[in-house]
Amino acid sequence: MDKFEAYSFLLSDVIFGNMLLYAHNEFVLYAMKRLGQYNNQIMLTVSTLGFTIAVIINYSCGAILLKLYKASIDNEKLANYRKLYRGFQQYGYYILCTNIFPLFGSFIPLLTGFADFGLWRCIIVAVTSKMIFYLYYIYL
Repeated sequence: MDKFEAYSFLLSDVIFGNMLLYAHNEFVLYAMKRLGQYNNQIMLTVSTLGFTIAVIINYSCGAILLKLYKASIDNEKLANYRKLYRGFQQYGYYILCTNIFPLFGSFIPLLTGFADFGLWRCIIVAVTSKMIFYLYYIYL
């Protein structure tokens, strides 16, 4: 496998590895790091790009679910949604920082889309926290 194929495989693995709840999260990144013959900066860039795409897709799915949910709610469900909305407005930044954990944080952007947290805030916080994980794993 040449290097372009390996980096393309890394990109697709990071995207699909961070889509909702996927079984093996970023397996190719771990394999490429162990092999040691790949450029760390390119691995960081490709992984971050893939994670950003996954966050946008997950957030969009959450926003679609929100539209479907709002079309079929009554007053009791609306009160429950308002609690979720207020919780994310207050603690959303902290919740998104859980993306730093490899398997736990994959579905959080879906919840932020459902809670109408804001796409740009979601991208900035989620990608920054995941980049900390990538920096730690790739360079240390």
